[in-house]
Amino acid sequence: MYKFRPSIINTLIFAFFATTTLPAINAAMVSNDPEIYAEQPSDFDVTVSSPDFTKSKYKALRWVNPRTDDNCQMKVCGLAWFDKQKTYHRMPTDPKYNLPSAVVNRATFGSGTQVRFRTDSRKLVVRVRLNRLATNPQMAYSGQNGVDCYFGTPGTTEKEGMQFISTARFGIKNTWYESVMYELKESKLRDVTLYLPISTHVEDFMVGLDSTAVIEPPLPYDSNKQIVFYGTSITQGHNVSRPGMTFTSILSRRINYEIINVGFGGSGKGEPEVAHALAEISPVAMYVLDYERNVGTVESYQKTLPEFINILRTAHKDIPIIVTSCPKVPKDYVNGTAAPLATKKREFGISHIKELQNAGDKFIWFVDGMTYFGNSAADCTTDGLHPNDYGSVRIADVLCPEIKRVLDLK
Repeated sequence: MYKFRPSIINTLIFAFFATTTLPAINAAMVSNDPEIYAEQPSDFDVTVSSPDFTKSKYKALRWVNPRTDDNCQMKVCGLAWFDKQKTYHRMPTDPKYNLPSAVVNRATFGSGTQVRFRTDSRKLVVRVRLNRLATNPQMAYSGQNGVDCYFGTPGTTEKEGMQFISTARFGIKNTWYESVMYELKESKLRDVTLYLPISTHVEDFMVGLDSTAVIEPPLPYDSNKQIVFYGTSITQGHNVSRPGMTFTSILSRRINYEIINVGFGGSGKGEPEVAHALAEISPVAMYVLDYERNVGTVESYQKTLPEFINILRTAHKDIPIIVTSCPKVPKDYVNGTAAPLATKKREFGISHIKELQNAGDKFIWFVDGMTYFGNSAADCTTDGLHPNDYGSVRIADVLCPEIKRVLDLK
């Protein structure tokens, strides 16, 4: 008697699913409100039509460069020094103190950078020029090199505030690409936010809109002060699938403040030179220090944390500072040696913040990163250390109410 092999059965099941269930799901998605699901562009092409960044195959569109075009109405956010430098760098390009070379390199990555504006354009295309394609095998290309598009303004939850629309689609060989982010039937004024790539440097960026489209500045934040996150690759957003899914980007959709991401993969080590640079940011609403993971020893953390806090506190006497620890991750407990190290650094962070509070600092708090993932640590990372999308949401879920409590936000 002939026996079906498991591979044949799986093939038949997949074929049935692909020809029946998947089309139904896709039809349901595109038939929903276009504000939630943008129609799929009909002219998708991963190639770049010209090596000249000023030229495009979408010749009927009006092209805007938010970095170089004066009075373009688009606002670049998430970069503390952008207004001065006009580059997509997350740290000063002419610092008063010599920054570590690894920080200088990773400061060119676009994590947390946003382009915000309002437009009634029915079509939006992005044109992106990268200095290189990031190819971390544990990260999606869409997160490392892509662009995310959202509609709406920050709200208390994702449902009440901003809605994901699309992520850029592009080839895996070109450092230049154009991607249609949406095509809609109705022309009406919408709030648009574009998140730039997490793990590579954007040399230039342009937005293509209908030739007669209105462009207006974004609605203002609730404050002109910035919330600054300093930390490691976890802060930067390594291993999430899209630029909009770093935990700082998630928080930017829940808290109507400009959020600055200065997380540096492998290089957030609490150097005083970095602290001096961050102390220059003004006006600032809060600092969140999340760099414990990159400090290799307890002794190094005991040396750097007090000095880092003191530099910030000297520059900003009454500005809130939150110190947080690394989340509980599988890598620590499989390894067997990292868990005691993480525990000791966490214990020092708790004790030092209590010491400062007892000495009279009323504007400093500790948030325990061990609470981020709860009992779901095994599901919250991609590689046993770096949060996936679910892990980032869990971190934002814990930090959001703490930040709102400290800043007295509803």
